[in-house]
Amino acid sequence: MIASHHAGSTAQAADLLVLNGLGDPIEGGKVKLRLGVGDRLAFAQICGMKDALTNNISSRFLLDNGLPAGIKLLPFGTLENSMPYLARRAVENKSFMAGADGATKERSRLGDELLRRLGVSRS
Repeated sequence: MIASHHAGSTAQAADLLVLNGLGDPIEGGKVKLRLGVGDRLAFAQICGMKDALTNNISSRFLLDNGLPAGIKLLPFGTLENSMPYLARRAVENKSFMAGADGATKERSRLGDELLRRLGVSRS
């Protein structure tokens, strides 16, 4: 599992997969993973953080098993048990949630998706 919210890390992973014979480059910068590799490899992010990266991973890496290459961790439990974990992750990922591709963009993407599902166009 490659657990990262950093686009550069996933790009480097794609290069290494091809370099080590685990995937083949195809049109559009995509990588088709070789037979069986998709059963042993996944890219993961915390749900609600860098969803655009997860979408990119899911479309960039083609797996032979039909499963998505990008998965989301969805922590669950009581608020008392979950908050310390989520607070640590937020502090660790603070730099990734800042700037042009950070939390503001995530909120905008979420709003766009909600409107799309409701059949409402943004004016």
